[in-house]
Amino acid sequence: CCDPLESLADTPLARLDFSEKPYEPCLRYIALTGDSTIELTAEGRAYIDFIVNRTDIRPAYRRNNIELPKIIASIDKVKNDPDATITGLTIKGYASPEGSYSNNVRLAMGRTQALKEYVREHYNFDAEIMHTDYEPEDWEGLRAWLATCTLPHRAEIIEIVDSNMDPDPKDHEIRRRYPKEYKLILDSIYPGLRHSDYTVKYRIRTFVDIDELKRVYATAPERLRPVDFYRIATTYPEGSAEWNEVLMTAVRVWPNDPEANINAANIALKRGDVKAAAGYARRCGESPEAIYTRAMLAA
Repeated sequence: CCDPLESLADTPLARLDFSEKPYEPCLRYIALTGDSTIELTAEGRAYIDFIVNRTDIRPAYRRNNIELPKIIASIDKVKNDPDATITGLTIKGYASPEGSYSNNVRLAMGRTQALKEYVREHYNFDAEIMHTDYEPEDWEGLRAWLATCTLPHRAEIIEIVDSNMDPDPKDHEIRRRYPKEYKLILDSIYPGLRHSDYTVKYRIRTFVDIDELKRVYATAPERLRPVDFYRIATTYPEGSAEWNEVLMTAVRVWPNDPEANINAANIALKRGDVKAAAGYARRCGESPEAIYTRAMLAA
């Protein structure tokens, strides 16, 4: 130990790296289990022309040969869909504010019922799936048009529309105070307020075969349940581009599904998109898997 020191070359014993490594979350994907029946709606609007003060439908009258087929085409599109079953049909008729309110109630009710019977003549629907409603005077439609138009005295007319006056005095007051504007509304706007809105509700059948699931996924993913998306995803390697695409489509179709949001958060974390992951994590729920996902995000 007391020998003279010998001069030797430096020999490294170790190389120490003190740089901070990026955090790599340990991601955990979960199975999507939502399997509720898919219920969808098809909505439309038709402008059926009626003879003044009448409620009976005349298919050849004015533009009815265009407007009536629109309703039939909407129903046929669902009825002829092999994957869909119609579960409800609602028709709501609207009248415009001119004339007495009591007569407009009669017209709205009668014309809506007439349209219902017209539809029933074309289809053998059960009575319990057909529903009707009516709006005697479409003041909301008038208000919506006034909000975007450039009509003189627009603000004053809106004030009258929004007032607590009864319908008949309200219409009279607009006509009395602003006769020029009222004539334009009467001739150009009121006809558009006489319309029939219809909603077709239908149920999508459950798909079993994986090839059938992929067919629907490619053409109409909104018809798939969360569990269907997961079945498709599992045909690809976990974390692959195809896997990610299917699960991200699932969260777009089911934005409030906690399980779909957990997987979407994981995919976003894998991509390093912390902001997107935080958005999905807020909709993950409170399951242990959701808490774990938020912990990975926090880390």
